[in-house]
Amino acid sequence: MTTQTQETPTTNTSPALADLKMTATSAEWLKKLRALSAGVGSRPPIPILGCVLVECQRGVATLSAFDYETSVVAQLQHEPAGRLKDARALLPITWLARTIRTITARKPDALVTLAAKEMMGQRLLTISAEGYTIPILNHYDVGEYPSLPAHGEFEAFRIDRATLASALNRALVAASIDDTLPILTSIAMEGGGKHITLQSTDRYRLSSERITSKRAVPEFRFLLKSATWKSISRHLDGDQLTVGILATSDQQGRSGGSTALSLTSGDLTYTLLGVGGEYPKIGGLFADNADRYIEADRRSLMDQVAVSAELNERNTPCTIVMAATAITVRPSMPESEAIETPALEATVSKGADWADNPVVGFNPHYLLSALRSIDAEKVRLSFTSLNKPMCLTGAGIACGTKDTYRHLIMPVRTPERLGNS
Repeated sequence: MTTQTQETPTTNTSPALADLKMTATSAEWLKKLRALSAGVGSRPPIPILGCVLVECQRGVATLSAFDYETSVVAQLQHEPAGRLKDARALLPITWLARTIRTITARKPDALVTLAAKEMMGQRLLTISAEGYTIPILNHYDVGEYPSLPAHGEFEAFRIDRATLASALNRALVAASIDDTLPILTSIAMEGGGKHITLQSTDRYRLSSERITSKRAVPEFRFLLKSATWKSISRHLDGDQLTVGILATSDQQGRSGGSTALSLTSGDLTYTLLGVGGEYPKIGGLFADNADRYIEADRRSLMDQVAVSAELNERNTPCTIVMAATAITVRPSMPESEAIETPALEATVSKGADWADNPVVGFNPHYLLSALRSIDAEKVRLSFTSLNKPMCLTGAGIACGTKDTYRHLIMPVRTPERLGNS
């Protein structure tokens, strides 16, 4: 006769977490959750990374999230409630944001309380506001959440947020969105002295700009993923931006993609891993000898290019016709010869022999984006040759000037001849 032995069931021996209770306005909760969602995206690599980690330590409440490439830490401006207990909770970002938005409706000042406590061996989380108390049981164990990556800071510097953000937004225009060439989806940042140089290209257009900082900038190179910057930029809304040059725990150095970068503004910090690889050396393509140019009103040019962008067939260039005292942007259509377009008053450089009204073609969408990025009343279109890239700058600024925004666009062959070279 054999006897069966009954196995003793095993239980989770993880220590119980301290009770948690914090209160903040609906607007504060939603603002910080939007900032977290922008950093980690809507499709995390594993489900648990779609959660927000809520922590209270020494009376300070923080929300954090990461997705192996970007980590976000936001301090929550909570209501005074004595000394908050040191405690942690983990719950889905989308669920938390949707619940708060739903029960507070259009009341940004409504107080929202997140509470967590142990009940019958389970962690019970609730959201309370406007008389509602909504529980959530289907959440992850805090102990399963991966630790945020550790970094050792090299150096940090402060810069006017608007200055750096505006320059990065201009660099976005020429950055590629083709993930088959990941390095071209980044913005190349290089710092040193009191300058930061930003460059981007998608192979058909290039941008370069050097901005000046009032404070010293450490030497560094970093490839910032353009899509990441586009999603997080609007959440960095303080007057100053603290930039930290970081070394990851398993990588050393400051060049290429071997560094991480932290961006702190107000009570929000993003830590970003760079794109790996060596960025193309595009700075030398902005020719110092682009001495043939034509200058015109930027707004009027934009209006004419916008008309071409709307009327042209898909993937059809617009044509720029230049004369001794005027410039015209004309749509490319089967009836091109019958199209009449108003001529814009223009100033032409000495030695530019354009009496035969040369024609050059460009992608109208690329041209319109470039014109929108230039902060000047008038714009200069510079050429070394009409069948080579055109350089756009503000009026009176040569293409070789580094301390300004410069944009190169490749010409497109049109039915007409490109003109004299």
